[in-house]
Amino acid sequence: MTTTALLSLFLLIISIYSSLFNHVDFVSAQCLSHEQSLLLQLKDTLIFNATDSILAKWNQSSDCCNWPGISCEEGHITGLNLTNQLISGGINENSTLWSLIYLKTLDLSHNKLNGTIQFDMIESLTNLQILDLSYNNMSVNVRGNGSNNRFLPNLYDLRLASCNLRKFPYLSSQLANLDLSYNQIYGEIPNWIWNVVMLDLNLSNNHLMSIEEPYNILSLFSLDLSFNQLHGKLPNLSPHIFYVDLSNNYFTSSIPPDIGKNLRNTLYFSLSNNGLSGSIPESICSAMDLLLVIDLSNNSLSGTIPTCMFALSNTTGVKLGRNNLSGPIPDVFPVDCSLRTLDLNGNSLTHRIPKSLANCRELENLDLGNNHLTDMFPMLLKEISTLRVLILRSNKFYGHITCTESIGSWSMIQIVDIAFNNFSGELPGKCLTKWKMMMVVKDYPKLHVTQNLGNIVIPFFSRNLSEHKYEDPVSVTNKGLEMEYLKIANGFTSIDFSSNNFHGEIPKEVGQLNALHVLNLSNNVLSGQIPSSFGDMQQLESLDLSRNQLKGEIPISIANLNFLSVLILSYNQLYGRIPTGSQIQTFPADGFKGNQGLCGPPLPNCLGDHVPPDTFPETPKGNKVIEWNLISAEIGFIAGFGTVIGPLVFLKRWRKRYFDRVEDIAFSILPQKLLRKWMSWKMGTRRGVRVGRRRPG
Repeated sequence: MTTTALLSLFLLIISIYSSLFNHVDFVSAQCLSHEQSLLLQLKDTLIFNATDSILAKWNQSSDCCNWPGISCEEGHITGLNLTNQLISGGINENSTLWSLIYLKTLDLSHNKLNGTIQFDMIESLTNLQILDLSYNNMSVNVRGNGSNNRFLPNLYDLRLASCNLRKFPYLSSQLANLDLSYNQIYGEIPNWIWNVVMLDLNLSNNHLMSIEEPYNILSLFSLDLSFNQLHGKLPNLSPHIFYVDLSNNYFTSSIPPDIGKNLRNTLYFSLSNNGLSGSIPESICSAMDLLLVIDLSNNSLSGTIPTCMFALSNTTGVKLGRNNLSGPIPDVFPVDCSLRTLDLNGNSLTHRIPKSLANCRELENLDLGNNHLTDMFPMLLKEISTLRVLILRSNKFYGHITCTESIGSWSMIQIVDIAFNNFSGELPGKCLTKWKMMMVVKDYPKLHVTQNLGNIVIPFFSRNLSEHKYEDPVSVTNKGLEMEYLKIANGFTSIDFSSNNFHGEIPKEVGQLNALHVLNLSNNVLSGQIPSSFGDMQQLESLDLSRNQLKGEIPISIANLNFLSVLILSYNQLYGRIPTGSQIQTFPADGFKGNQGLCGPPLPNCLGDHVPPDTFPETPKGNKVIEWNLISAEIGFIAGFGTVIGPLVFLKRWRKRYFDRVEDIAFSILPQKLLRKWMSWKMGTRRGVRVGRRRPG
């Protein structure tokens, strides 16, 4: 059966389910008064923005069937949709919500509602078909486990993500979609759940440890058990399944040799972050016709990469990083390659970068770091203008990076990491200035490291397949630490050329990268001075130029980098005073050590700097050292002060001449009105003195 036929069959099946579950004819009629009253009472218990919320448009004077968020049939309220309205307040057992017994759709998701709801309180809403309480601040309490066919018999779409659930709720046998992700459910997945949920099951981000046997997953189209504590063997999969995520668990078996037969209709398949061992089975090639994303990263897989994994044109993401794979990268990328992400980091791959990789003209993220590849800089990728992340770190790459038209076309590049290789020659300064994403702080789109899985609409879901986003972690050495970014932030940029054999001066053009956040040129043979143009890199957060042969003074302009939080200039030949008046003085002294001529905070003071007089340095034996220069200055001050002030205090004739002279100066410069007040005060003071002297006598 061809790929087109399989896809058509898949869409036909889900359309049949859609017609069974979603065939509803909405007949508009005037709202019944008592149901309108119930809605207004519900509104009074909620807190919302009176300007933006649709609740502000609910009022007594209009027909409630015309209110936003409300659907009606024959005057009865059958739909209530308040999703994403920033509503807060509590919903409890006394809420009038539970009296809206004709409701078929209830969606309160993505708000800030609080309180505790007993799940059996919903039992009164027997007509309910779709219930979504996800992503609020409320708790849904379930009093027991098990399947109860009489409970909400018409319900087929249940979403209780992030509702603080601790148990599986009662379920209807007709359920097609169940989302209990981001809860606190512990223990075992009950085997009855496979008979209840027919199409889409999401139990991710819980504390589930095992799957009760016997189990039957043959009816599922979408299964997400990621971020749990499941262990043992991988579960058997449905041959119809199109979305599988078993990542971030403790599965330790090998991948079944015949797994490919159950992945022929699969678009997304992830087993990442487990403990899987063994080789990648060749049968997986039979799944690659439709497969858009395959993620087997962060396991213990060994052997070589099956050639077929890179031979098909539909695949957009392949992640095999952080395994024990060996051998060459298959040179079979097709002419119509659609690959956007290729992550082979952290294996033992050898030989060269395959030439056919140049066919992948939509490539955005290429991570070949931490392997044993031996090659020159990949000029063959020069025509890939979409490239945003290039990581060649810790390999055996060698040679010069020539500044031709080769890498100048990478206008969207944000991360370049070629550290720990054998590259040599001068830094390609003019070429770097063509990396426009590193030069402009705004007006560029975000780095899309997510892989969109298509636009196939699942009719009975409120979402479609494009909501399954593949977030592509990127490891970046930033501020001295290797960090894994789940999603690269808007505008984040980094260059790491460290631990190579680059020589010559640092090109002044580097200073034009004023949108660069991280620059690491350490452990090379760079000489000359630090360009003063570095002060123009106003977004720079981390700068490491250590272990080179740089000379001269640290440019004062570096003190103007307001966002700089890491500065490492150690083990060069720098001299002079460290620039002051900025946060540089707060950086660790280790970032400046190994430069014999550097001085000033945070290093010891430079010669001639003032030492506070109240501190006495100690001799090696602990005795205080008297600073005679300071004492001489103090003696001189006291002598001079006494020469001027002493005669005024002890000699009446000197004192009279001094004050008479002060009066002469005052008469010549002060206004007459002010002088009269002064003289009046002066004469009064003298009279008071004379009178005061006469009283004792």
